Amino acid sequence: MTALTFRCARIDTEIGPLRITEGERGVASVELRPDSLATLKKRLERRYGVPVELEETSSVSASKELREYFAGKRQTFSARLDLSHLPEFERRVLEALRKVPFGKVVSYGELARRAGSPGAARAVGGAMRKNMLPIFVPCHRVTAANGSIGGFTGGLEKKRWLLGLEGVSFER
Repeated sequence: MTALTFRCARIDTEIGPLRITEGERGVASVELRPDSLATLKKRLERRYGVPVELEETSSVSASKELREYFAGKRQTFSARLDLSHLPEFERRVLEALRKVPFGKVVSYGELARRAGSPGAARAVGGAMRKNMLPIFVPCHRVTAANGSIGGFTGGLEKKRWLLGLEGVSFER
């Protein structure tokens, strides 16, 4: 079984350090709370089903886009994302979420509808929890049906900050 090689770089941001990981198919993960490289390696091996090799570097090609986003100079991303390992439902949900514009929010139920699965709001929440590409696939733009901020695996303070960068505010 041939191993996949990924390059990963740490980026310091206003919400703390991030780690972005890229492979030959595109960006594979963005960690809002970077784990150890050993944990990342295991997570990628589970996702791809093959051995993984990680190479640390000072920057990867998509790093520039994230830096521009955090500086308020970018609202859309052109980086290639690797969704090849995802089940069909998760891929549909993430593709629908990528279309939610900068500065806009959508409920879990509405996102389910946009992904072609009306009534699957809970399953959408599960897909959001598994999203390994936050910011590029903006799960911070998904809110609860009642208009509250909802959850976020990166933590609610980070979600508020990201939404604030995009001009959306939520009370504490």
